[in-house]
Amino acid sequence: MRYRAFLPLVFALPACGPAAAPSPAANASPAVAKAAAPAAPSPPAPAVGVAPAPAASAAPAPQSACALERGFHGTIGPKLEVFARLERDGGTVRGRYFYAHVGVDIPLSGSVTDAGELALVEGNPARPTGQFAGTCRADGRLIGTWTSPRGASLPFDLASVGARDVLLVATKKRARRFPPRPNPDGPSDGLGIPFEPGEACGEELAWPEIFGAATAKSEAALNRALENGAWVFGQGDEASLRACKTGERMAASRTFEISLNEKGLLAVRSHDAMRYEGSTHPWDPGPERWQVLDVRTGAPVTQLLDRSAASKKALRPLLERCLAPFADGDAFVLELLRERVSLDNPDLLLLPTPAGLKLAATGYPPPLRVLEGDGPILTWAALAGAGVLEARSPLARLWEGRSAAAAADPCAKQGSP
Repeated sequence: MRYRAFLPLVFALPACGPAAAPSPAANASPAVAKAAAPAAPSPPAPAVGVAPAPAASAAPAPQSACALERGFHGTIGPKLEVFARLERDGGTVRGRYFYAHVGVDIPLSGSVTDAGELALVEGNPARPTGQFAGTCRADGRLIGTWTSPRGASLPFDLASVGARDVLLVATKKRARRFPPRPNPDGPSDGLGIPFEPGEACGEELAWPEIFGAATAKSEAALNRALENGAWVFGQGDEASLRACKTGERMAASRTFEISLNEKGLLAVRSHDAMRYEGSTHPWDPGPERWQVLDVRTGAPVTQLLDRSAASKKALRPLLERCLAPFADGDAFVLELLRERVSLDNPDLLLLPTPAGLKLAATGYPPPLRVLEGDGPILTWAALAGAGVLEARSPLARLWEGRSAAAAADPCAKQGSP
């Protein structure tokens, strides 16, 4: 149950957040930097899933040949995976990029010529730590060299991410921490979840950013819907979080998982969790956030199941069979599950997976919070056989070609493909 003149480039991260993104120079030994100078390496293949565009014309490219509307994905050096977004206004370029393993935006600014010569400054131009100098090609690639103020250099190669039915999903991150302070008057009876002796108070958040939607406009709309960087602890908890007294410490996290990424459909489950030192209820799951998005249109999918009286009647025996294992023989728990994991519940959570549709609920009392967001997965075949699927929903792509049948076992195994 339980993704013209060259200007300098700077790394600048927020004061509160994850560890700063490592400068590419930190990953380039003197030998690597010197080896890169005499001859540029052969351009690597485009990023996985990005189809090459027709070859660029030998004539000087007009402005439209350097298209920056789509996001970019690629590498700096041999191993540093990065994502980028850029906007062009005439010869001026602005944007951001982030390292895949860090997930924190770094601002970019600079210029591009009609011939595609690109120069970008990273962070604050007054305190540069390097520069990107290269070419914006008509085939949707940015290639060139990253160079530090000390002369260390690494090649970069970024490919434009075009429309695709299986998205690239990057992880964005945000964090803050406050060191613990002594608290002679704090509780010492062991209540709550124990913290490590020197563990700080803080929050660590993660949410997805997607690349590869049908259009740049729909991609921006989808990412606005997915952005989830607001702090878990609100103003009422701010003072206690910053005080961070031992025995009364608190911490929070936000994580996400992708349950579906195929056929132009994306399903994301995000949830928060809070820990309190010295509390009666030391662990508190936050709200579940389940999102189903149509990547082809950029819109949320709201038609998941037919909620007619006939559908409710047809779904009831399927749920009865699949809910029982979650109760472990406890009649009270089973009754609570029946009440909450039901089409009669307007707050029922529905999340499509390749195997079927997951149904769950939230709002359980503290002793049963282990059930938050958990529930059975009913197979697509069983749902189609019961006639409860909404035929006009974009989710119909998932059961195209599958036989509708009253399956012998309507319950998909958790984690099954």
